[in-house]
Amino acid sequence: MIVVFDLGGPLLAYALLHHAGMSAVSALVISGVLPAIGITLGALVDGRLDIIGVVVLGGIAVGTVLGLVSHNARLFLLEGSVPSLVFALACLASLKASKPLIYRFAVEILGPDTPKGRDVTGAWRYRGFRRAFQVITMAWGVGYLVEVAVRVVIIETTSTGIALLGSKLLPYAFALALSAWTFGYGEHEKRKAERLAAAAPASETEEVSSAPLYTRPVRRTLIVTNDFPPRQGGIQSFVHALATRLPAGTVTVYAPAWAGAAEFDAEQPFPVVRHPTSLMLPVPAVGRRAAAIAREYGCDTAMFGAAAPLGLITPALRKAGVTKVVACTHGHEAGWAALPGARALLRRIGDEVDVLTYLGEYFRVRLSRALSPEAAKRMVRLAPGVDMTTFRPGAGGAAVRDRLGLAGRPVVTCVSRMVPRKGQDTLILAWPQVLTEVSDAVLLLVGDGPYAHDLRRLARQVGVSDSVLFTGAVRWPELPSYYDAADVFAMPCRTRRAGFDVEGLGIVYLEASATGLPVIGGDSGGAPDAILDGESGYVVRDGHGVATRIIELLTDPDKARAMGEKGLAWVDREWRWELTAARLSAILG
Repeated sequence: MIVVFDLGGPLLAYALLHHAGMSAVSALVISGVLPAIGITLGALVDGRLDIIGVVVLGGIAVGTVLGLVSHNARLFLLEGSVPSLVFALACLASLKASKPLIYRFAVEILGPDTPKGRDVTGAWRYRGFRRAFQVITMAWGVGYLVEVAVRVVIIETTSTGIALLGSKLLPYAFALALSAWTFGYGEHEKRKAERLAAAAPASETEEVSSAPLYTRPVRRTLIVTNDFPPRQGGIQSFVHALATRLPAGTVTVYAPAWAGAAEFDAEQPFPVVRHPTSLMLPVPAVGRRAAAIAREYGCDTAMFGAAAPLGLITPALRKAGVTKVVACTHGHEAGWAALPGARALLRRIGDEVDVLTYLGEYFRVRLSRALSPEAAKRMVRLAPGVDMTTFRPGAGGAAVRDRLGLAGRPVVTCVSRMVPRKGQDTLILAWPQVLTEVSDAVLLLVGDGPYAHDLRRLARQVGVSDSVLFTGAVRWPELPSYYDAADVFAMPCRTRRAGFDVEGLGIVYLEASATGLPVIGGDSGGAPDAILDGESGYVVRDGHGVATRIIELLTDPDKARAMGEKGLAWVDREWRWELTAARLSAILG
């Protein structure tokens, strides 16, 4: 259509009409009808007239009026400069806008709802990507100003026929040249981003590590997980936090049905597809459903919230076009690694996925023994982070103390699900010894779970019911205030069932440290990784040690305060969510 209506057609029409004796102006006006016809036909086919078509038609109208009024062919030929000049000025003016013109054109041309269009819109979060589009838009604006100047020179210094040829070819020549430059510039920025990303340490902040990125493809990620809110738990919170920190428009979650899911899902910044039941197993039906979701949402990356057992559906996702698969591990996979049958399945998962993450060194060692050497080499650490704006000193603890009648009393808090592994019973059994030294101390047990009834009975049996307060389940937004209500945080977790029931990491220790509290934790699984033993708190191994350390910290406020300050500084330095988000982005690639 371009050849017929904008290039060859007008040139041929002008030559034939002028050769037949028609004046140059009349021949130009008639031949100029062809581009207008081409634009009109294109608008009818597309069902709309875009802004470029409007500007070009306006230029044709201006040139026609100038030519007919002045009877000057050169003035008519200047009509081609109108759209070029408008485009150049619009490019330069858009540099002051929130998004430059060439970026908007790119999204429009690709289609905002297509996978590539979503990639472009998702990449806008990267500072380097935004900077690159500013450079490109400036180059196109300046380029078309040069094109207008060259056009005027050609029109003023050559014959009408040559000027017409030049005015028709110049826009395409400049467009091709600028497109070639844009492609080359993009490839240059991409290589630079890859070099910088490869050289940057894994602990770099998201702002630093994403700064140079420009043309790196934005992956769309499908998170397949049994563990997702509104169901409560550490893994659920971890997976949700990871999902919310991926680029907007690049995440879809496939999770089981759960009470309150509809209300929760409606508040999320990404689509959540719910399985019909409350549990997903690695059966063909789940694999087919996950694959269908991946195709529907254009996902080329998948992440399993927990590697076992859903990682077994990886082959189904590969067939759906997923090119990279990441599987997260927590605590229960260590149990899988110890059982012969489950160990074989875990090894299979490790071989099928691209990356298997681990929380800390304890789990890396235990898991690697079950994996093939190749899979073990692909393991990458990915631990939860802490939101320092949520968990912080002064997060509302005074109000909690007043409401619960704890003002002025020493408070030891444990925030956790109530299951035997967490060690709330150890705290209750240690409490009589604590009371002999700190008679007004209160043990504040925050949370609920299947072990809650047994813990309440134990408190009555030990005779400490008056100084042990059970809050029951607490909504997540209120949790920071319960940490902040404490003087000491304690959760003496323990390993149970011959090593099959172990603590994954113990994010609660880090949340407590972020609140400025000294922490006391048990020696189970990866829990010691969340405590600087002797600096931010203590790792204890028996009930007597628990009581001794609690008494030490309650009777020495200066030491407790110093430990809390060290823990807060450590979390800010190494455990912020921004760091975890940067690691996740690097893992997903």
